[in-house]
Amino acid sequence: MTEPKYRDITKDMIPVYEDDNMKVHIIAGGEFKGLHGPLEVIETKPIFLDIELGPNREFIYDLDSSLKAFIFLVEGEANFNVNKEELISSPKGVLYGEGSSIKINTKDNKGRFFSISRKTT
Repeated sequence: MTEPKYRDITKDMIPVYEDDNMKVHIIAGGEFKGLHGPLEVIETKPIFLDIELGPNREFIYDLDSSLKAFIFLVEGEANFNVNKEELISSPKGVLYGEGSSIKINTKDNKGRFFSISRKTT
């Protein structure tokens, strides 16, 4: 095991991507639309995104083959099932396996969710 490492992340360190479809805060690690979050060199490769989707919008994010992700819907409703339409309402969570493609869409209502990924051991 390695020694725990602690780092503060302040609001001014968090890049935000925003367009007509979504707003994404890159809280830790990872890359989204050319923006990189803080804490990229930690051994577990954490990625923490705060995503807000408007009505009838879609979010797609491809995970590296060494990462697993947990998505937690904190507001609204969204569809996490790529094979069929299956809207779920907050609060609910979804676990994605290694190397998954995360595809989430909304219908009539907006949705806000956290995407938390890390390197598997």
